[in-house]
Amino acid sequence: LNVISDCIANGTVAGGTRVALGAGSNSQGTIKTILVSGSVSGSSSVAGITGYVWDNNTKGINIGGSITASSSVGRAWGSKYIGTTSTNYSLNTVTVNGSTVSIADTASTHGADLTAADLLLSTTYTNFGFNFTDEALDYVWYLDGSSATFREGTL
Repeated sequence: LNVISDCIANGTVAGGTRVALGAGSNSQGTIKTILVSGSVSGSSSVAGITGYVWDNNTKGINIGGSITASSSVGRAWGSKYIGTTSTNYSLNTVTVNGSTVSIADTASTHGADLTAADLLLSTTYTNFGFNFTDEALDYVWYLDGSSATFREGTL
């Protein structure tokens, strides 16, 4: 079982198909407790968290940027295949092909909307599985300015 967890991906990514800040393609794996922010562009299956998902579990938050593609595009994931469960959120100012979208469904290709004020609340992250308290773990998340980030635990 492949797992991507407790990570932050910021930047600019450009490509063809299956392009994202988190993972371009996620097949039979898990992506959780990930924050992404930046600009992503491609032709199809393009998104902030993962471009293409197949038979996996994806849980992440897109905290800013823009997503551009000619087809299969979303703030959270671009396209998916069977057996996929997704629970994602996105800052409501993230644009898709130059426009903002308003969505309440965490399982949608865009994830459910969050506001800038939501990103300042620890419960936004802890209700989603981010560790803010267990110092025995390798990394502990905390609020730093406009969103969450992480530091080493005190093992």
